[in-house]
Amino acid sequence: MNMMVNCQATQVDFLADYFHNIQNYPVCSQVEPGYLKKLLPDSAPNQPEPIEKILEDVKRDIFPGLTHWQSPNFFAYFPCISSSAGIVGEMLTVGLNVVGFSWIASPAATELENIVMDWLGKLINLPNTYFFSGGGGGVIQRSNVGKIGKENIGKLVVYSSDQTHSSFQKSIKISGIRPENFRTIRLLTIQKDIKGGLVPLFLCATIGTTLITTVDPLHPLCEIAKEYGIWVVDYKNWQITLSWRFRALKLWFVLRCHGVVNLKKFIRNHIKMAKHFEGLISMDERFEIVVPRIFSMVCFRVSPLTLQKRFEFVDEVRVNEFNEKLLESINSSGIIHMTRTVVAGIYMIRFAIGALLTD
Repeated sequence: MNMMVNCQATQVDFLADYFHNIQNYPVCSQVEPGYLKKLLPDSAPNQPEPIEKILEDVKRDIFPGLTHWQSPNFFAYFPCISSSAGIVGEMLTVGLNVVGFSWIASPAATELENIVMDWLGKLINLPNTYFFSGGGGGVIQRSNVGKIGKENIGKLVVYSSDQTHSSFQKSIKISGIRPENFRTIRLLTIQKDIKGGLVPLFLCATIGTTLITTVDPLHPLCEIAKEYGIWVVDYKNWQITLSWRFRALKLWFVLRCHGVVNLKKFIRNHIKMAKHFEGLISMDERFEIVVPRIFSMVCFRVSPLTLQKRFEFVDEVRVNEFNEKLLESINSSGIIHMTRTVVAGIYMIRFAIGALLTD
């Protein structure tokens, strides 16, 4: 217990120092691919190491390979904003470490998620259909079944062993396949289905089942599937998430610690800054706004008219190449980080405001 307290205190101090000095780091990582393999050992240490030593290695070896999303000079993507409330909520989530694959597994995890997602839905004025208390049917289920059609899907049959996880049957239900068309795999069953005019669709095999950790006989099952033209599904590659972390706790902390008023103020301030930046670009005759700004992102480029004053021949290709080189030069400085996009053949620089420390 004392070790946990000491480690957490050390880590909090480490993060506080990181945020205090974040402007001293290049926003965009300047390392080459494979840099970390040259710095770290080939195998894990046999003996434990102190947390202080590990954090020193984080600063020395990991930081140079990071793009610092929390930097006030990060304008590349729509950032994943961190805050003290979010960090505390995340720490508590990791510490409690519950798995919410059903209500009984952790009732508070399921119910808090329902509550805070409804809170969030109300904040952005979603219709009641999207709330947990509403009558929505789910995007995956409705779109999937609607696309396939009830008559076309009615003859499809799926197979698995009697040890396959219950979530497999849930996924079948979501896809619109009838519950009565789910079979426990047997050769005679497949032959009977074919004679009855049904269509064997796919077979799910499992390695290490949840019930008794058994392993389905993959080779014989695959041979049967090959003979009858049945897909064999490696479930780990095709399933949707079975369980989830207690992320609702983090959102709960953020909403309560900051409050709706301050969250709105935070977002509106970013939009205000973007509007100001848009004005600066518009006043500079060297640049042009390519698309109208709506939220907190400004898309701009060096204008063709500017390049025509410098070069004898200017076409859209040359304009794009010039702006691409400009962005590469900006990002390589490490002072600021932006990204680009190409729409209708026009290369433009994206300036997205949203970092916590940007002011």
